[in-house]
Amino acid sequence: MTDVSAAGPLRASFPEGPPDRAGQVRIESRDLALLCARACQEKKGEEIRVLDVSRALAILDYFVIVTGKNRRHVRALADDVRKLARERGARPRSEEGGDGAGRWLLLDLGDVIVHFFDPDTRRFYDIEALWADAPRVDWEACG
Repeated sequence: MTDVSAAGPLRASFPEGPPDRAGQVRIESRDLALLCARACQEKKGEEIRVLDVSRALAILDYFVIVTGKNRRHVRALADDVRKLARERGARPRSEEGGDGAGRWLLLDLGDVIVHFFDPDTRRFYDIEALWADAPRVDWEACG
């Protein structure tokens, strides 16, 4: 099992990008999407998909879509990804759906948006069908 803690190998596998204007080290969008997918896998997220939407949308590059087993699991996945993203220099811009219902949650990390769903809500919204033309990233094969 891969460790996603501060000293774990997951962090070492993602080189940081150059500092931004404020001197903050910025993680590249692809690396951030892969990091989010792997973090979700570590927390037992299911049906994890990474979609490259950069050709269709000028405002972002990737969707990460993950299913949690239940509402509590959805929240735990989102909390872990939010914390990990902040540690890597990605500042969450906004969050939607975290109103306590827990059926879905959207975490906007700038160039990457992570969608967390419970199983029924994921089937209902079927985002993969809406973005059927977006290339899938084989995140498990990316080193």
